[in-house]
Amino acid sequence: PITASLPAHVLGQIDRHVQASWPPGPYALGSAAARCVAAIVRNGRRRLTAFAVLEGEYDARRVVAALPVTLGVAGIR
Repeated sequence: PITASLPAHVLGQIDRHVQASWPPGPYALGSAAARCVAAIVRNGRRRLTAFAVLEGEYDARRVVAALPVTLGVAGIR
């Protein structure tokens, strides 16, 4: 785990930075939405990162993870 790799003060700095950055602003959300639409229109020529709830994948259940996905006209691959 990351807690074994980083000192407590560094973890605290990261935590404060993440909290100050959330929620993302409208430009960040708009940019992400535009990338998703472009990926669908181009039918999955580019991989994106998406958050997904794992239900058995990677031997994990009810865990949220950032995973590479390909968006296309047929959905998510």
